[in-house]
Amino acid sequence: MKGRSNSLTTNTSPQEVMQAFKNFCRRRSKRAMSPKTLDRYEQVIDVLFRKYGLRLDSVNLNDLERIVTERAQVLAPATFNTEMAVLRRWCEFHHLDPRERDVRDVLQFKKATPTRQIVDSDILTPDDVTSLIQHLRTPAWKALIAIMWDTGCRIGEICGLDYEDVTRDEHGFVLHIRHSKTMRRKLRLITPEIGLKYFTPYYVQHRGRGPLFQTSSGTRITSDVVRKILSQAKIGKHLGKSVWPTLFRKSASTYWKKTGMLPDPAIRQRLGHSRHSRTFEQWYLQYGDDSQKIAELAALGKYVELPIKIEPLKCWRCGMDIPAAEDRCMNCHAAASGKTLQEDVRETGELESLKSEMENIETLLAVLVEALADDPILKKRINRLAGDGRPPFIDLLEDTS
Repeated sequence: MKGRSNSLTTNTSPQEVMQAFKNFCRRRSKRAMSPKTLDRYEQVIDVLFRKYGLRLDSVNLNDLERIVTERAQVLAPATFNTEMAVLRRWCEFHHLDPRERDVRDVLQFKKATPTRQIVDSDILTPDDVTSLIQHLRTPAWKALIAIMWDTGCRIGEICGLDYEDVTRDEHGFVLHIRHSKTMRRKLRLITPEIGLKYFTPYYVQHRGRGPLFQTSSGTRITSDVVRKILSQAKIGKHLGKSVWPTLFRKSASTYWKKTGMLPDPAIRQRLGHSRHSRTFEQWYLQYGDDSQKIAELAALGKYVELPIKIEPLKCWRCGMDIPAAEDRCMNCHAAASGKTLQEDVRETGELESLKSEMENIETLLAVLVEALADDPILKKRINRLAGDGRPPFIDLLEDTS
């Protein structure tokens, strides 16, 4: 089977054919194609024309089958599938329907599989990410890893950020993802303990222009550099895990799902997936053994959540049990938080009420006992009150002597 000659490709130069093909793709696409995608289409046709003898004036299925067979042996599934999509559009350009059986049999997609399968034990937790960041030296790398976890962006999208792509407001930071293979989007940092904590100091000390993440020489950090650093450095060794850029993306999305931090549509939007995409469920979400069983039983309506047994809190000073309704030990008046009584009442603002209510005099005196050890002026004043014969201060003086 041979496609009809396109009038635009008859007696024209290769450059004119390429431009005509790009214009055709732009008109036929259901949604606007970015200049980067159109350049990629042109690059594919140019390589097949120069290295494999692809004809520009028409389509010959025998030649096309030969080219597809050779390319299938040297390309990864994802790259090969991209070329098949381009060739299908190339057939349409030459008035050949890619849905016809002969054409469809030649331009078959490969089943793409992840280059690295991950299991539940590989998934990073917030504590793991914090530990990894603390092992890094420079603020730039700390901020980079924090952003990878916080946003779940592809590493190429993060490396493509400029300083001007970051907006700061009263709630934190918003990143404008402009260089993406799927969609442009705005993402707010949502983890105060990781994203905001480590990105804020780096953003403040940034010189205010150019690439957001730069090398020591001032050039943009590339995704290849990030992969190389993560693979060669000892990052993750103390956790017993291998670390690579996509792992942060998959770990963050799994954490959002398991904790209910974000609903599924928001997760897809944050990852840059379409609303109907199932990539997240198929390749990103990782259940542990117990979580998988719970999810299956819940789907059958047979999962019953067991009540959580709360163990009584032990006092850090005397070892007595502290009732759940109390915030201090009933025996020694130590704060359940582990802080001294002086620190606890000062933070909670209870000191004034303790002074006004005489029934709390024992607690107030206990605070004073702790303060006496470091405050000689207060001890001198209590000596003076005890010398005047005031009973509570006489007892307090005896306890501290």
